[in-house]
Amino acid sequence: MDQQSHINVTKAVYYNARLDPKIFLDGPLSTNPAIRLRQMLARPGIVVAPGICDVMASAHDALWKRVSPACVKASRLGQPDLAIAALNDFVQAAEMVCSLDPTTPVIADADTGFGGPAMVARTVKQYARVGVAALHIEDQVQPTKRCGHLLGK
Repeated sequence: MDQQSHINVTKAVYYNARLDPKIFLDGPLSTNPAIRLRQMLARPGIVVAPGICDVMASAHDALWKRVSPACVKASRLGQPDLAIAALNDFVQAAEMVCSLDPTTPVIADADTGFGGPAMVARTVKQYARVGVAALHIEDQVQPTKRCGHLLGK
């Protein structure tokens, strides 16, 4: 093959019809919190997600809620976000919030996933078990992890 020849390579694009945003645009909102969240995000407009820490803060009416680790640590432990809370602290807080209205999507902050790949998988499973609709995981590592609310971040 000479240097001038080239091969056309077509990249395969992953597509899952079940996750296509177009299917979430119409119809009533689902009672399943994960599907409901997808519907809300696919539709036009702004979706407000207040950060909460416990059932007391969750008393206000919202279409969805976000469990904030800094709030959980302050509420449960009376301390700032200094990486002293464990997975169980966050799962219990999320479970209390999710139990108030199982149809309200709750987005939980899963901190750093609480360890390596096996712990991240465990974190996802435990959050899903208590009814969390979605979660996000930080890409920081200990001991240099710093909460965005602290000075020097």
